[in-house]
Amino acid sequence: MPKWDARARELRYRGRLVKRFRKAAPNQERVLAAFEEQGWPLRIDDPLSDELGIHPTERLRDTVKCLNRNMKALLLHFGGDGHSAGICWRDAH
Repeated sequence: MPKWDARARELRYRGRLVKRFRKAAPNQERVLAAFEEQGWPLRIDDPLSDELGIHPTERLRDTVKCLNRNMKALLLHFGGDGHSAGICWRDAH
């Protein structure tokens, strides 16, 4: 299973660093924390809070894009659930 270390702000998978956050990325970090808290099921409900002026579907889509961007090792892939209500992850291989 992947491992999100909130203190170090690092995502690891298979013992390798996948992503490290040097700057705050609240939405991405919130998603990773939700996966970690739930034991990394293949899908979670959208954990992002409602923000005024930002459509939830757009926010979720943008967050997924950002999660997949700038990975140190391309071992994971994040995606929407097809219903704009959740986020999925899978092994990239």
